[in-house]
Amino acid sequence: MIASAIPGRIRVRDGRLKQAGFAQQVAEAAQALAGVSAVRSNPAAGSLVVHYDTAVTAEEEMEERVEALCLAPYAGPRSLRARVAQASKIGMLATLVPSLAFAVSGYKKLHVLTGAGFLLFAGMHMAGYSERLLK
Repeated sequence: MIASAIPGRIRVRDGRLKQAGFAQQVAEAAQALAGVSAVRSNPAAGSLVVHYDTAVTAEEEMEERVEALCLAPYAGPRSLRARVAQASKIGMLATLVPSLAFAVSGYKKLHVLTGAGFLLFAGMHMAGYSERLLK
């Protein structure tokens, strides 16, 4: 989490800070802390730099507060890719279980229909990760 710290300055690195919305949320919360004079976030690098007055807030206390902000859950909207991935996973699960149940029960047409639904959701899921899958 904390990449470097000297009295009056803390640099935090975290993969979640690469999300612009999360970086902004943490930067705004850090700016509201007592003694903070400046906050600079760099979503491309996944880092956040906090400048503060050591006369107002002790070094260890500021480190704990900034680290706690970075561990907080992100309250912002999720990306379209993340929402599609979640929907496709739920769809795969919702069609796989009935498809298998229909196969065991001998309902071939329902098995084929729900199996096709599963393949549709699996295709959506794979399309979202195609650039990673085809490396």
